[in-house]
Amino acid sequence: MKRPIRVYADTSVFGGCFDPEFDVASLRFFEQVRDKSFILVVSGVTLDELDLAPEPVRRILAEMDESCVERAAMTPEAEALAREYLDAKVVGPACVNDARHIAVNWWSYETQRLRLRANEVGHPAETLR
Repeated sequence: MKRPIRVYADTSVFGGCFDPEFDVASLRFFEQVRDKSFILVVSGVTLDELDLAPEPVRRILAEMDESCVERAAMTPEAEALAREYLDAKVVGPACVNDARHIAVNWWSYETQRLRLRANEVGHPAETLR
């Protein structure tokens, strides 16, 4: 059986369910998460932002089965990468959380990719950080 695709979602994806421009695609995406076509990846940055969102937006994640959701950790490496994005002006100083979303998503992806590769060649994944 094919492994579901991991998809990182920032807060705007949740809010898109209530925006006429994005609601059809956003609602379909979350339906596919519930159907286990995708694994929803969120970070502490997303969770912190959702805490400030209106109740209907928060409810989308709250009602999601935990088996469909993975939390990407904001590691020191991801924090350092976010700082690099800010220093390089990839995003402006008002967009700190955007830099953090990008960094934690990339770091989570790379870590997962390395774990899968380690498993393929017979190395224990626990040796990867």
